Amino acid sequence: MDQWLKRFRKAKPAKEFEQVLVPGDPERFMETDRRKNGIPLMQAVVEDLQYVAERFKISPLV
Repeated sequence: MDQWLKRFRKAKPAKEFEQVLVPGDPERFMETDRRKNGIPLMQAVVEDLQYVAERFKISPLV
């Protein structure tokens, strides 16, 4: 399996792509990004969480 992954990752990507991805790569990249930059939330979700925090006297979101 390791050889298979190495072979695919060393392959030349198609013109419009920067690299060849294997199953699980997009998820690993997303996890790395979200650990660094946080998980994006829609404004409606933020507002709901702020409402719940106020209702239960929990410190507001930062």
